[in-house]
Amino acid sequence: MRRKRLWAGLGVVLALGGSVVRAAEWEACWPPPSRATRSAKPCKSECGQSLERKLLHPIGLNIKDVPLRQVVEELHQLTGISIVLDRAALEDAGIDFDYPLTLRVDNVSIQTALHLLVKQVRLAWVVKDEVVQITTAGEARGKRKTVSYPVADLILPIASGEDGDLLPVVCRDDAEAAKQHKPGQTCEDQLIKRITSTIEPATWSDMGGKGTIQYFPLDLSLVVNQTADIQEQVQDLLRALRCAQAQEYREMRLETAVVESGPDGKQTTRLPAITFFRGQRVHVMTGQTVPVPQATVSGTGGAVGCDHPGKPTATAGQVEWIDVGVSLHARVTTVAEGRLHLDLALEMSELLPPGEEGLSIAGQSYRFVREVPSGKPVRLVLKKDAKGKPTKWVECLVKELPIDVEETVSHEGPPATTH
Repeated sequence: MRRKRLWAGLGVVLALGGSVVRAAEWEACWPPPSRATRSAKPCKSECGQSLERKLLHPIGLNIKDVPLRQVVEELHQLTGISIVLDRAALEDAGIDFDYPLTLRVDNVSIQTALHLLVKQVRLAWVVKDEVVQITTAGEARGKRKTVSYPVADLILPIASGEDGDLLPVVCRDDAEAAKQHKPGQTCEDQLIKRITSTIEPATWSDMGGKGTIQYFPLDLSLVVNQTADIQEQVQDLLRALRCAQAQEYREMRLETAVVESGPDGKQTTRLPAITFFRGQRVHVMTGQTVPVPQATVSGTGGAVGCDHPGKPTATAGQVEWIDVGVSLHARVTTVAEGRLHLDLALEMSELLPPGEEGLSIAGQSYRFVREVPSGKPVRLVLKKDAKGKPTKWVECLVKELPIDVEETVSHEGPPATTH
């Protein structure tokens, strides 16, 4: 009578090929044979399959307030799958084996039904030693292991040689604190906070869990002690941050030349091409260093190498050299529909013949802020003649370089398990 009541309570139906078969037959063969090959005898083990495949078979359940231990026993009898309770783990967690379960589903996989059942008791199930084991969530995750993740690209600013270095994406929440390296608010601190607050927060030591995460400045890496599933989530998060950073910090290439048209034709001064990141301030120049022994130097505006252009800056013997030529400062700040927002400052200087007061520097400064097309040359006019015809201009070409996301997210190489 008890067996009949249990089966009635479970109300289990296995729908296979439009017919109902006994558990022993179903365990031996999947999928069911076709009508042409079906025989009176049940299928044999030559149709053997893995436990994982068996868990994908469809099942229907209609149970109400059936004890946990009873559900496990009857599912084992019906499906032929070995399903056991991790009694030690459940007893340590204070789980009642007679906790009543209720579930009504039709045509779902066995693994889905198991998930819905154990979720009611806040448990989990795993395939271990060729059986399905129902255990606690902590035990299901397995033993913790220690993995080291290189994160230099995610915590170090991109230096530009000027104020306003580019901070990594993860530091944007508190950029000022990251720049000042305040304890607990550095880029590495913010990266750790991002990980522990978004990936299973209750499993980290700060929240009473057993998982730990530490930053080691010697090799610029995070060392994480966690279970395998959480380690995978950490890898996914770091990969997502690298993708976001790669998209935001697109590489740019700038090519410039100053062209002057006169009676003797065109004279072109080309500056070295430079590659930089979007948002990064860059400086490039071309020219020469002129020795100035025992001379008084004055400037006439925009002078390079003088503290105060337009005023005498040194007496005899104090200045030994001066840079003259073309100096360019640039920054690309935004990108929209193939157009770049370019902020370009240009300084040009030359050393004039010595006069009564000594050597002088003549200089001019220009600035252009405008949208330019990516990959197409632009002419920026510096000077015109009386008829409005350009006589001096800058030929500028700035373009986005293609991004290789796979190379970006994998350039640090795989994480190294320390122990």
